[in-house]
Amino acid sequence: MIGEILGHYRIVEKIGAGGMGEVYRATDTKLGRAVALKVLPAAAVDDKAAQARLLQEARIASALNHPHICTIFEVGEAVGLGYIAMEFVEGQPLSEAIPRDGLPAEMVVRYGAQIADALGHAHQRGVIHRDLKCANVIVTPQNRVKILDFGLATHRREEFTEATQSRVSLKESGAIAGTLYYIAPEILQGASADARSDIWALGVILYEMAASVRPFDGPTGFTLSSMILRDPPAPLRQSIPAGLRSVIDRCLTKEPAERYQRAGEVFAALQAIQSQVVVGSSAVTRRRSERNIRSLAVLPFANATADLEAEYLSDGITESLINSLAQLPRLHVMARSTVFRYKGQTTDPRTIGRELNVGAVLLGRILQRGDALLVTAELVDVADGWRLWGEQYNRKRADIFAVQDEIAREISEKLRVRLTGEDKKRLTKRHTQDTEAYHLYLKGRYYWNKRTREGLERGVEYFKQAIEKDPNYALAYAGLADSYYLLAGTAYGVLSPQEAIPQAKAAALKALQIDDKLAEAHASMASVLISEWNWPAAKKEFKRSMELNPGYATVRQWYAFYLTAMGRLEEALAEARRAHELDPLSIIINRDLGLVFYYARQPDRAIEQYRKTIELDPNFALAHQGLGRACLEKGMYQQAVEHMQRAASLAQESVAMSAALAHAYAVAGKREEAEKILGELLERSMRSYVEPMSIAVIYSGLGDKENAFGWLEKAHAEHSVGLHTLKVHPVFDGLHSDPRFADLLRRVGLPP
Repeated sequence: MIGEILGHYRIVEKIGAGGMGEVYRATDTKLGRAVALKVLPAAAVDDKAAQARLLQEARIASALNHPHICTIFEVGEAVGLGYIAMEFVEGQPLSEAIPRDGLPAEMVVRYGAQIADALGHAHQRGVIHRDLKCANVIVTPQNRVKILDFGLATHRREEFTEATQSRVSLKESGAIAGTLYYIAPEILQGASADARSDIWALGVILYEMAASVRPFDGPTGFTLSSMILRDPPAPLRQSIPAGLRSVIDRCLTKEPAERYQRAGEVFAALQAIQSQVVVGSSAVTRRRSERNIRSLAVLPFANATADLEAEYLSDGITESLINSLAQLPRLHVMARSTVFRYKGQTTDPRTIGRELNVGAVLLGRILQRGDALLVTAELVDVADGWRLWGEQYNRKRADIFAVQDEIAREISEKLRVRLTGEDKKRLTKRHTQDTEAYHLYLKGRYYWNKRTREGLERGVEYFKQAIEKDPNYALAYAGLADSYYLLAGTAYGVLSPQEAIPQAKAAALKALQIDDKLAEAHASMASVLISEWNWPAAKKEFKRSMELNPGYATVRQWYAFYLTAMGRLEEALAEARRAHELDPLSIIINRDLGLVFYYARQPDRAIEQYRKTIELDPNFALAHQGLGRACLEKGMYQQAVEHMQRAASLAQESVAMSAALAHAYAVAGKREEAEKILGELLERSMRSYVEPMSIAVIYSGLGDKENAFGWLEKAHAEHSVGLHTLKVHPVFDGLHSDPRFADLLRRVGLPP
């Protein structure tokens, strides 16, 4: 087949063959890239069952997207041949990469963790490999592994179909799917494959990498099967670290219930023993970087705990480390929103580091079992991939503060950041000594960061519980203030300002009373003062917050809106851009940069920025709303309505989204549709709180000045948060010529 073309792939050379197909290196003539092309063997061209198996492999593997799993590009058929086009992986099979005396323990741990991580990804999506072996793992020149050949894989939901079951007796020679050396005992006894049988195969691979021989071998299939069922593997040599031997032993436990139950547990165990692993006489931890690193990204710590409720802990530790390290002089630390775009991804940390343009990345994993807490952390130099530092912490849950302090100190040392006595105090500053209060605060911020109505409401409850545990917890008061402020904002409009803002102010004042040097508390107070239209005091609080923490992106974001309200739009754009530089992947900051462009009457720039935001998150309702409004300013009515409809469908309970859609309908000449939404919101206002600014927006679009001013007066009476944009908001342009508009600006304290 050399030189032939299948679809748009030109075959270059044959690189492998097996019972499930022949594999060729080929060139994608459309994209000019090298691919691996798996084609059915000639004898199976007319075999419909074989064709079905090939298609099944493609469907299963294409559902997986992981850096250690070979990527499927396409499945197709040409000249009567079915084929799968997949990533061409340079390197050699792991079976050929193992030297005579086994791989160094460092490499066993590294490759094993990568395989376990990939298996965890597959298992979470219901995919069991069923033929995991050294020959199906490729080692790249960069010492990374890729798992190939999901030809025998199955989804769990398909386990009981005839095509994928493995229930056979030992008499049915050759009927078992897979390679006998790697088949788990329960499969030989007729059980169906599951995650634990893949973990057995991983144990065989780990053993083989460490010892260069398989744990079970025999002259015949029956002898080999008997050994797998009954015999323990030969003991590994004592020079292999005890922790690694323990992991391998547990993977190869005969009883499935006594093995690791999830691949993620194997990954966590291998990560945890890295500090034990030695290469010759020196530890795996590499030499200190000879260059000064001045920028860092703390990647979201992975939650290795099966309980998803523990997610707040991994997120919280990540955020706490970011906040602590951001206090260090001459060290730029990427903001939370930006690094959390990588949450759940298993991309090479060096790749992420290059994308974020930082010198080093910190990554870690947390496993909580009852009161026991296992935290692993690793600092990697982006330039060369060297491990600058790594450690594991086996502690009690109550020791979480000490763990965070130690990690922060180690990083400052390894990055050779010179600290003054004051710097050291800021680095390890604790806002509470109560562990339970801290955990409750982390839960509060976890839900607050979701930026949904439910998330904000749950955040309020957790912040209150944290304060009950520690009445002098300034950060918890700041979190409570931020939650109430947002709940009263036009984007959510859940609580009236009369109900929410006094509570926000009381919380912000308490936070400042406890800790006057807390940047978050000054930012919280500034937002409250804007709601009270106390503009000079708000400016003072913003300035103080930025002075205390120049890298706090949120205060820059909020200060941009203060400048917008004052009509200082060039300064507002500069501040919004600064917030974006500090936190370039934050969805809300990206959206708000577009919003400032919109207020500055730069609809083209606003449209461009909103589209970038939607690329980050296609389901972000506020971005679609903003794009719709910017399109409306350009007279692009159809596009405006479409994006407003999308926003309203994504946030169906939001009054602001419904009002924005009604306004778009009105401006686009669809008066009947606008009035229908208006009627629904007016009826709703009789039953629950409806933010009056939203109703005013609709009346303004309909050209009904009397009712528009009537609802703006209601907004003024309750100190509506949205009134601070009155001067610059294009939706109210039709009201500017009316003397009542200038009078309203004066009463809100805005410049004419």
